[in-house]
Amino acid sequence: MYRLKVYNSANNAIEYCKENNILKNFLETHSSEVFNMLLTEWNWDDALEVAREEGREESRQHFFELLDQGLTIEEIKQRLNQEEVSSRS
Repeated sequence: MYRLKVYNSANNAIEYCKENNILKNFLETHSSEVFNMLLTEWNWDDALEVAREEGREESRQHFFELLDQGLTIEEIKQRLNQEEVSSRS
């Protein structure tokens, strides 16, 4: 029952906006995306975890790129520390 109310409310809001020239052109083109976004429940914890995982993956890729360049583990640590300090400046 709750999902049906949310579904109807989202649909009614989009239709109201189109009928009252509120973002009408945009909604005529993108109403399905807007509708899906309204129905998708945002979860901050999940978003943070995805961002963390993406950061870890970028770090792994960077590490292996440096390794492929022939740097030793110690040189990679030094390079990463330098990059971290530089990014803070």
